[in-house]
Amino acid sequence: MIYRKDIDGLRAIAVLAVIGFHAFPRFIRGGFIGVDVFFVISGFLITGIILKADFSFREFYARRARRLFPALILVLSASLVLGWLFLTPFDLENLGREVAAATLFIPNFLFWSETGYFDAAANTKPLLHVWSLGVEEQFYLIYPALIIVALRFRLSAIAVLLTMTVLSLFVCYYLLGTGSASAFYLPYARAWEFSAGGILAVIAKGRFPAAANTAVAIGLAAILFSSWLVTPDAPYPSSATVIVVMGTMLIIYFGQQSSLSRRLLETDTAVFTGRISYPLYLWHWPLLTFFFLLKESRLSDLQTVIVLIVSFLAATLTYRLVERPVAIKFRLEHIAGVSAGILFAIGLSGAALDFSNGAPARFPDALLQVFSYDRYKFASDAFFPGCWLRTNDPPSSLRTICTNFDDRGSIAVWGDSHAARLAPGMRKVFGDRRIWQMAKSSCPPVIGPGMGKACEEWNDYVMDLTRKHPPGTLVLYASWQLYSRSWKNDAPQRAMLIKSIQEAKKAGVSRIILLGQGPVFQPSLTTLLFHDWKKKGWKSVPERLPVETVSLDAIDKDIAAVANLTGVEYLSPLALFCTADGCLTKIPDSPARLITWDYGHFTTDGATFLAETIAQANLIPFAR
Repeated sequence: MIYRKDIDGLRAIAVLAVIGFHAFPRFIRGGFIGVDVFFVISGFLITGIILKADFSFREFYARRARRLFPALILVLSASLVLGWLFLTPFDLENLGREVAAATLFIPNFLFWSETGYFDAAANTKPLLHVWSLGVEEQFYLIYPALIIVALRFRLSAIAVLLTMTVLSLFVCYYLLGTGSASAFYLPYARAWEFSAGGILAVIAKGRFPAAANTAVAIGLAAILFSSWLVTPDAPYPSSATVIVVMGTMLIIYFGQQSSLSRRLLETDTAVFTGRISYPLYLWHWPLLTFFFLLKESRLSDLQTVIVLIVSFLAATLTYRLVERPVAIKFRLEHIAGVSAGILFAIGLSGAALDFSNGAPARFPDALLQVFSYDRYKFASDAFFPGCWLRTNDPPSSLRTICTNFDDRGSIAVWGDSHAARLAPGMRKVFGDRRIWQMAKSSCPPVIGPGMGKACEEWNDYVMDLTRKHPPGTLVLYASWQLYSRSWKNDAPQRAMLIKSIQEAKKAGVSRIILLGQGPVFQPSLTTLLFHDWKKKGWKSVPERLPVETVSLDAIDKDIAAVANLTGVEYLSPLALFCTADGCLTKIPDSPARLITWDYGHFTTDGATFLAETIAQANLIPFAR
């Protein structure tokens, strides 16, 4: 297939969009659409290769291996080394699993199987981005054979591609409606993007040169505006994906005839960025992730820029010292076989780390006690998901055991997942039968629009229950900082919280307790303790760690002001756990009974400690 500079320029736009989203999600909210651009380009190029008269499966897969394996070997090897040096056993175990999946080209299936409210945060998964590589490789495995078989049976290539596009798009939209991540990760929901590119390889080149500049401008606008307007909170793929795919098709179809394309996409900088786009895509996310883990907090904008510069340097070196020499100096079959063997060995190393639980023998016993909380059974005593609803669970899935409508001395705990993790401690202190648990992930106890339809329906449902069966005491709790940076007078969330309290009072609830902001350990308490151990080499877990709480203190004061305004009881978990000397990491005088198992969800010990404080303050009568 004839080399096209504009395709490399288009690759540059795609990879920069993805990097922009990962590095500066505040500004490039929809940069992940760059992956869709890559998929269309791949479909176009691969279909062109398949339609050649001298197409050979052996040569095709050897070329794919030579193109993809060398850079992937470097990035996976570097990730394993950095993981061994800097990751906890739990995170290294996960990394090993990701490496093994990447070498088998099934990482998209792995991440799909792990999606859920409490899967590890994206910025702790160094290889999360290779899901797209898995989709692409699965396309390479099936698509060529499908096209060749269709041609052997004298079927029209364009008819086959159109059918594939329509069927895959239908599957994509069907899976999107299920609310799962299937449409995002699974290849048959993404195949239409590749086949859309394939259609371009079958039809003739653009025949309307007068319209070329306009078409390319529309295509570029579709991609650039989508990268800014699409948000990660919305379901995806979506109609926005169709716009991106069509925009990419316009650029590919008319690019060779467009002077605008030559001026924008065929510059030396654009073409070179496109040529290093694959290693750049591979390097940037692991580097951002490991720098985040080493810094123990979010990177500043300057630090992020530095990491991106390092990523560009790594990609350039990979291209010049590895990819180019490999392509020029070695026989195709030889490099494909050798690199496949190296990948297999790397995959075995990853699997070994997975099965060894992340090589815990690297660390002393005191630290292993801390690391045990990375595997904390958070659901075992919090009635998950029966009384602790997941994000997409309907209100009707709340089980009857979650409420005890016969007891006027009942204590209802209403809030998000943090309230759900408070409930086990409340049950220990006040007794099982007194506690109602009405919690839903990512839904603070606020009535009104603004938190999404699912939360609005859930909170209305809880308030209806409260009106029908008012509890003796209502406890409202959430990790407030997750839902707004400010809860001051002009914040809409503040008005919604006030409305919740007012409606509960109207319903006949005699005692309302509003709990303020809790402690937050970023990225997690276990990770902070791990970094502290690396600096100090302690033999026993420190009781407190210095944690930045300025922004949390401001939110806590805002919530306290709401309690004062509405005349309800107030208690600050932040003030309980954090002082000028730092925040509590464990129950005082215990060896390693941590108060949270991640960044802020209470362990049962931590929840019990808070519940005992509520009892000691006589905020709830008849405490056991």
